[in-house]
Amino acid sequence: MQVGLISLLDGLVYGMLLFMLASGLTLILSMMGVLNFAHASVYMLGAYFAYQIDQWVGFWPALVIAPLLCGAIGAAIEVWGLRRVHHNGHIAELLFTFGLVFIIGRGVQMIWGMLPMAYRVPAGLDFPLFSLYGENFPAYRGFMLLVSGGMLLTPDIVARLAAFEANDQSEENYEIPAGLKLRDEIARYYRIGEALWSRFEATRGESVATSERFVLDLLRQCFGFDSIESRSITRLGEREISSPPRSSRRTCADRHRAGTGRWRAPLRRG
Repeated sequence: MQVGLISLLDGLVYGMLLFMLASGLTLILSMMGVLNFAHASVYMLGAYFAYQIDQWVGFWPALVIAPLLCGAIGAAIEVWGLRRVHHNGHIAELLFTFGLVFIIGRGVQMIWGMLPMAYRVPAGLDFPLFSLYGENFPAYRGFMLLVSGGMLLTPDIVARLAAFEANDQSEENYEIPAGLKLRDEIARYYRIGEALWSRFEATRGESVATSERFVLDLLRQCFGFDSIESRSITRLGEREISSPPRSSRRTCADRHRAGTGRWRAPLRRG
């Protein structure tokens, strides 16, 4: 019981850290229609920036400065990179940001090396928050939970909760046929992605066409892109967002009614 509760709390902390990373990917891909595979690399840069700034001026200033630096880098990638290639479709975005992954990764290795960094817990958070069965739960992990959990409560969500207008997401919201659960759909596409990766891993390095075929299959079978070509352009300020016609979207119900054939993602995102 003791080991299980402590492991549950530790898993919750690391799960919320992954949520912080995944929430950004969801925003840029699902809502903005932009493929940015360098998102995790900028996330990594934030950790190294925080470490370096902590050595100079301390932890709390680093907690403010590092996100601002990451935001500036993200803005630079958007203005001088993604805006220039967005009109060429998702493949151009994918190639550009995939190249950034290697550039940022190599730059980090050149500056900070390849060994783990000794980033110690700040003194202000180096105390037990509470004890559970004789085991102390560190305050810095509680702080991590607080920050990552706070990202869930955006002003819009807080307002809807206060007005009792926040609806629960259910299978009906995604038009999933009766008898199936959301977790079944998630597990299915995870297995498809795993199978595609295993096939690619066995043939990786043979040719550029092999890598391109893997990316195309992943986008079509797991992310629901029936086509990766830009269909229409929506202007949002200085931003141009390509999106498919609404009539081409496929729901889970449409896919299941189609019967046999290749599994497709429930919604098509442009």
